[in-house]
Amino acid sequence: LVSDKLKNATPTTDVHTMNLSLATLYSRVNRVDQAMLVFLRLGSPEVFALVKKHNLFATVQDKAVQLMACGPEAAAALLASSKDIKPTSIIQQLASSPQHQYLYLDALSSADPPAVKDFGRLQVELTAEYHPERLLSFLRQHPYVPLVEAKQICEQRGMI
Repeated sequence: LVSDKLKNATPTTDVHTMNLSLATLYSRVNRVDQAMLVFLRLGSPEVFALVKKHNLFATVQDKAVQLMACGPEAAAALLASSKDIKPTSIIQQLASSPQHQYLYLDALSSADPPAVKDFGRLQVELTAEYHPERLLSFLRQHPYVPLVEAKQICEQRGMI
């Protein structure tokens, strides 16, 4: 019924509220995958609790961009918290948004440090770009980062 109303909504109809109602109804009848899709479409941060509560990590593993639109820090933390989500896939999905890549790698390095070892150069570049004041601390804490490359990146940016 709600989805029929949404299809026929007029410009004066509060479509956002109707969609939230639809997502809530989907959740209550245990159609959480449908509820998640509605929350994603709305850019609603409610999607994070839903994914955690119902273990929908496999369902969101290809939706990193949409999750970031719901709240970048929360999305990065959520994606980093799952061992089933491949970091390479998330980095590829976020290729058009280096700042989101940075947030994800930062969250992943806290949640699962060995999982970021293949992204050392990228993480140095992104840290130098978005939080240069954290770069030295980052390099000290992450022995997998190639120091020669880190030095080159810093030189290119005029940091040393």
